[in-house]
Amino acid sequence: MPGYQMRPAGRTDHQDIADLVHSRARWLNTRSLSSTAAADPAVLDLLGGIDTGTPMTWVLCRSGQVVGCAALIKATSGWGWPARCRRQPALTLTGLITAPQHRADRPGRLMTSWFTDYAARQDGVQWLRGCVTGPRLMREFRDGHGWDVVENGYPSGPYSYLMQRRATLIDSLTRQINGAPDSADGTRPGCAEPGEEKRLRARRQAPHPFDE
Repeated sequence: MPGYQMRPAGRTDHQDIADLVHSRARWLNTRSLSSTAAADPAVLDLLGGIDTGTPMTWVLCRSGQVVGCAALIKATSGWGWPARCRRQPALTLTGLITAPQHRADRPGRLMTSWFTDYAARQDGVQWLRGCVTGPRLMREFRDGHGWDVVENGYPSGPYSYLMQRRATLIDSLTRQINGAPDSADGTRPGCAEPGEEKRLRARRQAPHPFDE
């Protein structure tokens, strides 16, 4: 799968991400599949933000086109996580959306692998975590991506699965994607704008499912 690149997202990516979200929602609707993609997903809310040195929004690109997006929160985020999990150093992956026309390359799997490797390169981080809705996505992340179910139920809406994958270095990524995680060190220029910390706190209170 040549030509893929991961990079932090900036405010200039807003329109491309919004177009990706709407394209994904239309694709799901034509197949009578429920969509967690909203007009204002986590990535757009947090676009360009920095959380203690870590970029909060990321895009997967191919030939300069945005074909995937996700947000990353430097905490165990969302309702329902056990206290022992909240005490552990972790990153939460949320708002993951990919372009339907690239699904043959499994960009969602590529992105979650990249974030797993990225988490392993952060000081002390033990886990990559997130929330998915419905058994179809749960099985995809469990059986196809190597995630484990921690809790399941109705924390704040549809039936959801709280899932995690241990932060692990994945050497094969360098053959699949440009923009190795160790070069994405969070030094992207920028700073939190007024109100961004408030939005961050709000995002830490509720789960945001993946929509691969």
